[in-house]
Amino acid sequence: MPNSPPLKSGMEDHRIVEYRSLGNSSGQLLKQVEKTYTDSFPEAERRDFPLFIKLIEDDPRFTAYALFHERQYIGFLTTWDFPAFSYIEHFAIDASFRNCGFGRIALRQWIGRASKPLMLEVELPEDEAARRRIAFYERLGFVMDHHPYRQPPYRKGESGLPMALMSYGDIRMEHAREEVKVTLYNNVYGIEYPPAH
Repeated sequence: MPNSPPLKSGMEDHRIVEYRSLGNSSGQLLKQVEKTYTDSFPEAERRDFPLFIKLIEDDPRFTAYALFHERQYIGFLTTWDFPAFSYIEHFAIDASFRNCGFGRIALRQWIGRASKPLMLEVELPEDEAARRRIAFYERLGFVMDHHPYRQPPYRKGESGLPMALMSYGDIRMEHAREEVKVTLYNNVYGIEYPPAH
């Protein structure tokens, strides 16, 4: 169980989250990340874990990090580095450490080290959990783009999901929206966009 309780309102949080690349990680750490990954995201919102590992090994634009606090594993983050922005594909705190403030701390640290705008996808605000997730990102400075967006499927035969894009930093979505979509569809999901006629 976590040994770091959530701080009371008004208290400053000096806890540090360490990011460790999974590039040369042991089997045990990968198993921890896989469990958090599969527990935190429904199948339609994630790729199969062997493909996750293959991306780590084969695509230098993709990096997966295990998150640690005081040498204890607490979660993971994956990111894609593109010329105009970085895309946070998945971010999750392990169930044993949720509601302790680590999500906020970890993402704030990531924002602090970012050298370009950040993008991520969120579920539409159609239930309380999705609304809380969006509010979490908004408190950290992300802005929701209300233009219709569909996350492509991770597997053939699936139809994809209606989602929304959120951005952080110096990026104007009214001008960059199409470039962001093309970049994500073509590189993250392997979908030809715009489709060939």
